[in-house]
Amino acid sequence: MKKFSDYSILSERLENGGYVLQNGISGAIDLISDDLKIEVENNLSGHCNNNLEEVLPKDIYERYVERGHIVECDKDEGDEVVLMANVINRWRKNKIKIVIMPDLDCNYRCTYCFERPMQNAISLFPKATAMSFAQIDKLYCVIDQWLADPDKIVDKSITLYGGEPLNKKNREIIKVIVERGIERGFTFKAVTNGHNLDSFIDLLGSKKINFLQISIDGVKAIHDKQRVAMDGTSSYDRIMKNLLSVLRETDVVITLRTHIDRNNFIHVEKLLKALDDNGVLSYKRVHVMLVLIKRKNQAGVMIKDGNIIEIESYLKPVLAKYKQVSLGSFETTVKRKLLSALKTKTAFALKTDYCAANCAMRIMHPDGRVSSCWEMLNDDIGHIGDYDETGITYNANKLNWEKRSVEQMGICKDCPYCFVCMGGCASFSLANAHSINVGSCCDIKEVYPHILADSVNQFLNELGV
Repeated sequence: MKKFSDYSILSERLENGGYVLQNGISGAIDLISDDLKIEVENNLSGHCNNNLEEVLPKDIYERYVERGHIVECDKDEGDEVVLMANVINRWRKNKIKIVIMPDLDCNYRCTYCFERPMQNAISLFPKATAMSFAQIDKLYCVIDQWLADPDKIVDKSITLYGGEPLNKKNREIIKVIVERGIERGFTFKAVTNGHNLDSFIDLLGSKKINFLQISIDGVKAIHDKQRVAMDGTSSYDRIMKNLLSVLRETDVVITLRTHIDRNNFIHVEKLLKALDDNGVLSYKRVHVMLVLIKRKNQAGVMIKDGNIIEIESYLKPVLAKYKQVSLGSFETTVKRKLLSALKTKTAFALKTDYCAANCAMRIMHPDGRVSSCWEMLNDDIGHIGDYDETGITYNANKLNWEKRSVEQMGICKDCPYCFVCMGGCASFSLANAHSINVGSCCDIKEVYPHILADSVNQFLNELGV
């Protein structure tokens, strides 16, 4: 006997009628008619049905069996999730993504920064907060070991992070880090507030620091309230001046990260107009990414501060007008994956881990610590080891992070969305469940049927169907 897969996902109704049926294990995506949707929905209970072959047209029945929508009644699909996850995880455990923190401190005090507790307590740190030249030697000893290991897949782009990595007081440290990386075939990215970019122009370019992420949270009145420069100057004015200099004098690619919430997203168009008027958006290598702020609500639960679907709907005309702007969220990332699968006529790409923190990320601190997640730099659970010239000595937390995979988390393994949601963000899990090894579902079950329909609507509209 057969049944519909327990990992079946149905979309909202499409603009021109019909629905989308996706299988969470095979990644198969198929269109179904309004009439057929009723039959499918009636049989999504997970119970066996002797009449499935009679209920469905023969060609559709055979297609659904082939594509994993219909399975044998006695099939334990949870076992298949475990098997697939183990295969994926064997590959991901060999990956290394290097993040270097030249300095734990920052010259800004942003209102929403998750590193604020660490920076407020900077004077209490027992070791150096800025990387020394001796520590750079130790850092590259570790990197050379990774490069020499044939089993390691080392990402040849290193991210500079902080604190504030491009603080002018650390210019010589950054210069040495970048030069030594270039000697080994690396290029660099930097997540920076942009305040001191004028001190690093010579280190920016296609074969050096070739990508910058700079936060700019609105027009001057909004930005300066949220991103406060410790020297008392207008952070907006300083960033805009430096941004234009970098664009004129280098070929670096820039993403402007704009933090939005339920209150300020209505002002996004004013910022985009300002960026357009002063010439920033005339450079096609500039992209603006709108990102929802995470906050704790009155009950102490970590949430996204706004409804991404409602915000996307409100901003739709703005996003259509400014082609270099997008919503940078989990939802839009999933939508890109869906559109890629539809356009290439392939299955939805499956992943077991929400981000590189679960396995690949190695955040190298200036004091010799190694972290896995850049939202847990000062949390004990994020500390996975320590490094010196002999290599990294890992602690038990490393294995704990590697176990953060959908097949290891009970509520995730049996969920149709397991390879879509991938267990959610570990920082949400830690904040709300006090453990990284608990799934963080957020609103995936409510939101994903909309994302699935929206993606297919866009694909069909582009085809002119």
